[in-house]
Amino acid sequence: MATLAAWTALVSAALICIVAMLTVDSFRIGQHGMGLLAAKDMPNGAGWRIAGHWWIGILALLPSIQMLVSGEKEGRRALRLAGYFWIIAALAYAMQGFWPLDLENLDSRSNQMHATANSVWWLAATAGAVSWAIARRSTMAVGLASALVVLALIKTFEWMPDGQKALIGWLQLFGWLGTLVQARQRVLE
Repeated sequence: MATLAAWTALVSAALICIVAMLTVDSFRIGQHGMGLLAAKDMPNGAGWRIAGHWWIGILALLPSIQMLVSGEKEGRRALRLAGYFWIIAALAYAMQGFWPLDLENLDSRSNQMHATANSVWWLAATAGAVSWAIARRSTMAVGLASALVVLALIKTFEWMPDGQKALIGWLQLFGWLGTLVQARQRVLE
């Protein structure tokens, strides 16, 4: 079930991205993140929040919990730590949907909470990937964790335009969900 949830989250994110590019006027993946699609004043914002934040976050929660349980069964602290980080990431990702961006009031409480949840999810997802790579010590695990670390570092550059940060956000999402899929495959081996 957790493996199916991981795959469904990854495929759902890809489909959401494709649908947004095909149906939302002037949406560009290299300029706009999911938060913009799900903003309060955007057409169908509630639908984007449900599909883009809540659905993916809930789906990512199941393999994250399974990683925690697997780490306890195997007695591997790093796997348990990965599970904890990924649970935090999944919940924070879903919480972005509870605090949609308010494009009319950039200093609103909702925008601040959304930005906090956004930062928590990608930091926790990256930390979880590093813990998972330490536990598994496979080429794939180290490669995925390294990619997420590099993306996290790049995202912190102040000089980077917001549009490019949005693209980094999409890459982080796909990287994190891909890591969850790969983590489920490794647990089953």
